[in-house]
Amino acid sequence: MNNSKKTELIGEGLDALQRSELGKMIKKKRKIEGYNQEYLASKINTSITTISNAENGKNDVSVEKIKKLCNFLEIDISQYPQLLREENKSRITQQEQFSFVESSLILNELDSAKEKLKKILCLDHLSTCLSTYYQGKFQLKKKNYPKSETLYLECLKLVEKEPEIKKTNIHSACYRDLARIAFKFKNNIIQALDYTKKGLQDFYQNGDRQHIFHNLLFSKAFYLDMLQQKEEALKAIEELWAIRQQIVNLEIELNMYELKAILYFKSEHFQEALKYAKKGLEKAIINESYGRLVELFTTTGNIYASLNDFHLAENYYIQALELKNKDEVIKDEYLFITTYTQLGKLYTSQKKWTDAHKNLENAVLIGEKNSHDIYRLFHAYFALGDLLFEQQLFDKAIEPYKKAFELHKKNGLPLQDNELLVKLTYCYEQTNSEEFHEYKELLYKMSLSSVIGGANMSLHFMPDPPEE
Repeated sequence: MNNSKKTELIGEGLDALQRSELGKMIKKKRKIEGYNQEYLASKINTSITTISNAENGKNDVSVEKIKKLCNFLEIDISQYPQLLREENKSRITQQEQFSFVESSLILNELDSAKEKLKKILCLDHLSTCLSTYYQGKFQLKKKNYPKSETLYLECLKLVEKEPEIKKTNIHSACYRDLARIAFKFKNNIIQALDYTKKGLQDFYQNGDRQHIFHNLLFSKAFYLDMLQQKEEALKAIEELWAIRQQIVNLEIELNMYELKAILYFKSEHFQEALKYAKKGLEKAIINESYGRLVELFTTTGNIYASLNDFHLAENYYIQALELKNKDEVIKDEYLFITTYTQLGKLYTSQKKWTDAHKNLENAVLIGEKNSHDIYRLFHAYFALGDLLFEQQLFDKAIEPYKKAFELHKKNGLPLQDNELLVKLTYCYEQTNSEEFHEYKELLYKMSLSSVIGGANMSLHFMPDPPEE
């Protein structure tokens, strides 16, 4: 077929849809042939800007220029309807390729996900954006947080260049994961909340990935509660609760039951707290969600401990610990830091020193092995210090107290009061340590700061924001 016939169906004008679709075909064919825009511009005697505008479907490119591009790249416009069908089919196939990548990532088949990503040829803005997002997800799964963060931020820039992509809600997924990085890697709850709010604010309600909205809304409640903004946290969880029939992610639903139980527990509405904790337990057992079972058993134990039903509390903690050999839970071993800590504190209150020491040593051991979870490790150190303090073993209590305090200083962990520093200072005084005066001065400064600046938020255990 000669070149005149190839372009004769273009006619004297092109509508916006035709320009857009032809632009995508031109870009795809250029990349397949291995040409850059500069080379193509030189071949048809035009500018790089014109090539870019043509590929992006802009109106300011003349029909003659588009004809020249099609002729040079041997795009047979006489077969435009067929080409369009093939192009759409190609995009559907690529969407399926990305869905396979996502499935592999969710299943933690990281090598498989990596290979699938390599095979995807990114020929348009959307595929480039999706590829960047899944590369970020891959790095997040590998716990390469700085690289993951860089890729997510790059993906957000790509979305801004073509706002139509926002219908995919891939930008909100980026914000959700950036929040997790801020929380897990940077220990920055405020930044995590900011990212979460951006994800909710920019969420395209009639677009793809509706589950991201539910995930973000739960995460908002989670971070608000970590910041001691209980009323705002409750509002967020109630908003999510109102649409719980739409939730397809079991992890979000189970975390929602646990968070409601925790919020009622903190408000000392213990019976309401038990109601939601036990409903969550029922669902977790039916669905064999072992990670959530660990947390829900532990939360229920905490409620019973506050009700002074120590026998039931102990049994719930032990029930949680029975799950530690489940294959499904081993990757989330850090969850048991909380259970061992709470059981150790229970035994400390009953003066069962040997049992308390055994459980708190286990909490510290797992915490140090999973050092990314500094909140749980902080409490494990603190509780071990309290155990030794209660036994008046002040010289031995110094080490765990000091480790807890160092975590506080290094990571900017907020403290509700100065109990830790008071006890550490007291231990130095009782052991006639030279460090007593140093910590006495530090205690004075921190006490003065809290009086002037107001009380800071407390640290407490919470379920992690749910994964996909």
